[in-house]
Amino acid sequence: LNLNWGAITNNSRVFVAIGEGKAGGGKFIGSAKYTLHNVAPSNGKVSIWVNIEWSSPIRLYVDYLVVNP
Repeated sequence: LNLNWGAITNNSRVFVAIGEGKAGGGKFIGSAKYTLHNVAPSNGKVSIWVNIEWSSPIRLYVDYLVVNP
Protein backbone atom coordinates (compact mmCIF):
# COMPACT_ATOMS: atom_id res chain seq x y z
CA LEU A 1 0.00 0.00 0.00
CA ASN A 2 1.22 3.51 -0.74
CA LEU A 3 0.57 6.85 0.93
CA ASN A 4 1.50 9.72 -1.38
CA TRP A 5 2.48 12.84 0.58
CA GLY A 6 4.98 15.49 -0.43
CA ALA A 7 6.22 15.92 3.15
CA ILE A 8 7.80 12.45 3.13
CA THR A 9 11.43 12.10 2.00
CA ASN A 10 14.02 9.33 1.87
CA ASN A 11 15.22 10.52 5.29
CA SER A 12 11.79 10.55 6.97
CA ARG A 13 11.12 8.27 9.91
CA VAL A 14 7.69 6.75 9.39
CA PHE A 15 5.98 4.82 12.18
CA VAL A 16 2.92 2.77 11.24
CA ALA A 17 0.15 1.09 13.24
CA ILE A 18 -2.40 -1.20 11.58
CA GLY A 19 -5.56 -2.84 12.81
CA GLU A 20 -9.08 -4.02 12.20
CA GLY A 21 -11.75 -1.34 12.35
CA LYS A 22 -15.46 -0.59 12.34
CA ALA A 23 -17.36 1.11 9.51
CA GLY A 24 -17.81 4.33 11.51
CA GLY A 25 -14.16 4.48 12.55
CA GLY A 26 -12.16 3.18 15.46
CA LYS A 27 -10.01 0.07 15.73
CA PHE A 28 -10.69 -3.03 17.79
CA ILE A 29 -9.08 -6.38 18.55
CA GLY A 30 -10.79 -8.96 16.34
CA SER A 31 -10.01 -12.51 15.24
CA ALA A 32 -8.06 -11.62 12.09
CA LYS A 33 -4.26 -11.53 12.24
CA TYR A 34 -2.80 -8.30 10.86
CA THR A 35 0.95 -8.20 10.22
CA LEU A 36 3.03 -5.22 9.08
CA HIS A 37 6.18 -6.46 7.31
CA ASN A 38 7.90 -3.42 5.79
CA VAL A 39 7.81 0.38 5.90
CA ALA A 40 9.75 2.10 3.08
CA PRO A 41 9.75 5.90 2.81
CA SER A 42 10.90 7.55 -0.41
CA ASN A 43 10.58 11.04 -1.86
CA GLY A 44 6.87 11.89 -1.89
CA LYS A 45 5.50 8.61 -0.53
CA VAL A 46 5.76 5.75 1.93
CA SER A 47 5.08 2.12 0.98
CA ILE A 48 4.00 -0.54 3.45
CA TRP A 49 3.55 -4.29 3.15
CA VAL A 50 0.60 -5.65 5.15
CA ASN A 51 -0.63 -9.22 5.46
CA ILE A 52 -4.11 -10.04 6.78
CA GLU A 53 -4.99 -13.64 7.61
CA TRP A 54 -8.73 -13.67 6.91
CA SER A 55 -10.85 -15.39 4.24
CA SER A 56 -13.29 -12.58 3.36
CA PRO A 57 -13.13 -8.80 2.80
CA ILE A 58 -12.17 -6.94 5.96
CA ARG A 59 -11.42 -3.34 6.93
CA LEU A 60 -7.83 -2.19 7.34
CA TYR A 61 -7.08 0.97 9.31
CA VAL A 62 -3.59 2.48 9.08
CA ASP A 63 -2.13 5.22 11.29
CA TYR A 64 1.03 7.04 10.22
CA LEU A 65 3.41 9.17 12.25
CA VAL A 66 6.00 10.96 10.09
CA VAL A 67 9.07 12.54 11.68
CA ASN A 68 11.39 14.55 9.47
CA PRO A 69 14.86 14.99 11.01
